[in-house]
Amino acid sequence: ETESTIAIITKTNRDLERVIRFLELENIPVASERKINIFTHPAGNLFFTLVEYLADSANVEALAKTIVGGLWGLSFENVIMCTQALRSGKHGVAERIPGLRHIQHKLRGDGVLQFLLFVGTASGFVELITSDPGSVEVWRGIVELSEYLIREGDISDPRELLRQLLAYKASAEERSVKISVGTPEFRVRAMTAHGSKGL
Repeated sequence: ETESTIAIITKTNRDLERVIRFLELENIPVASERKINIFTHPAGNLFFTLVEYLADSANVEALAKTIVGGLWGLSFENVIMCTQALRSGKHGVAERIPGLRHIQHKLRGDGVLQFLLFVGTASGFVELITSDPGSVEVWRGIVELSEYLIREGDISDPRELLRQLLAYKASAEERSVKISVGTPEFRVRAMTAHGSKGL
């Protein structure tokens, strides 16, 4: 029998996500390209929660969410202890997280994009997402957005970048990055009707 290709064409990106998830669960190799919203994707949401805290250290709820979300490389016991302390209004939790102390120190330094990349590593975010290709692409999208904001706004202060990232998120309905799943030689190709045009 000849090698035939199967195309699965969906109406929406959400349907496409479901198809890809189903095929991956069934161990059926699938090739696809899809767009991911960097603000609503779990990895993007977690990173922007961290940005919210860094822009306003009084926002302890945001810090608690980053801890529960798996940042900072804390043990389970420390996660419980830190979140309870934050939610009961105790001070000094931030001082107990080495990565956070380093980031806050760098806020007064120079090199805006270097600061953002440092936040990604010092918070444990990059390590947390490396095993998921979609999350890695979301991080790439955040870095590209930051480069754009730095260039357009001639930003030289890391704190201004944090403010601009939050302002952009508040004003943008969506900021998508295109990610590829699988390789083109896979026999099953999944795409939206819009994405299938011209193929």
